Amino acid sequence: MLSELGPFFRRFAEVEAPHSPLYQSICRAVADAPDVASMLNVAPAMERRPNLLLAAVHSILLQRNAPQSTEEHALRCFYPTVVHAPSLDSDPAGQAFVAFCRSATKELAPLLATRSTQTNEVGRSSILWPVLSTLGSEVGPLHLVEVGASAGLNLVLDRWAYCDSNGELLSGGDPASAVRLRATHHGVRPGNEVLAITSRVGLDRNPIDVTNPDAARWLLACMWPDELDRFRRTEQAIAVAALAPPLIRQGDAVDDLLPLTNTVGTGHLTIVTTWVLTYLLPQARTAFVTKLDQLGATRDLTWVFAESSMYSPELPWPTDSSAIAQNGETLVVEVQYRSGTRTTTTRAMAHPHGRHIRWQTT
Repeated sequence: MLSELGPFFRRFAEVEAPHSPLYQSICRAVADAPDVASMLNVAPAMERRPNLLLAAVHSILLQRNAPQSTEEHALRCFYPTVVHAPSLDSDPAGQAFVAFCRSATKELAPLLATRSTQTNEVGRSSILWPVLSTLGSEVGPLHLVEVGASAGLNLVLDRWAYCDSNGELLSGGDPASAVRLRATHHGVRPGNEVLAITSRVGLDRNPIDVTNPDAARWLLACMWPDELDRFRRTEQAIAVAALAPPLIRQGDAVDDLLPLTNTVGTGHLTIVTTWVLTYLLPQARTAFVTKLDQLGATRDLTWVFAESSMYSPELPWPTDSSAIAQNGETLVVEVQYRSGTRTTTTRAMAHPHGRHIRWQTT
């Protein structure tokens, strides 16, 4: 099993972290250190990903005001989220990371065994607002259910300000919000100024309580440390969400989906998933779609998902999805159930964190 995990770290360095010199250096080093890569074996099968080890180490560094070992001291200097003047040369970071992991196995093991990767990326609200506000203009107020809600930052998408890449305000959300989400929009950005949400609830197997400092720190630990603007923005979003925390139920995406939807009352049921179904086993993704098909046979609803066709092939992808996706972009798909009939439409292609969005004309 030791040899199975190294390639995951190498692929992460080359494919998923091309713009993170820090994590590139770290993952390349871990790929060559099978004893460190194998530390992930204590995690559940679907969590054995580089992200989890990276987040566990980041969490330890964030928790302490000062290093407790020479290995930790050597590693901290590469993390902009931990020190004020980080080293600009990330090349040595990989070996420092490997040395720290070897020195902190007892501290890391419980985190790896019990935590799950939860990148509750608030930037994805830049994707969701235009789609959901357009939907709202067609069907009226929404009853919003987010599966894999984590801390629910995207459940409260009406609390953020939306901007273009230059920081100029766009329509929607709260223009006075301290949290300003920037995105580059290609094509015509759809949507409306107002989005009426009559009720909202999240579902997550490990909900994040934004009022709990330890839970909030884990959410921040899942951020990439050399993306400091993103880290600070998430800190701000957590602070805003904590003023009126969204309701999030603990439960399974498949087993607890239908019982949860039965509690939302009347109105147009809208289910949202963003980069969560990739963390389910293939049979669970198939079961999730089956559950929605069963529900859609009895009532009108809409499912909006931003997922990867590469990692979640079991989803109801539109027939044109493979042709329009580029460079591993996230596809934003709207699945409508109307009078028992299911239709799927690609709304956009986007960066997984909502940095840029290519809107699809219909």
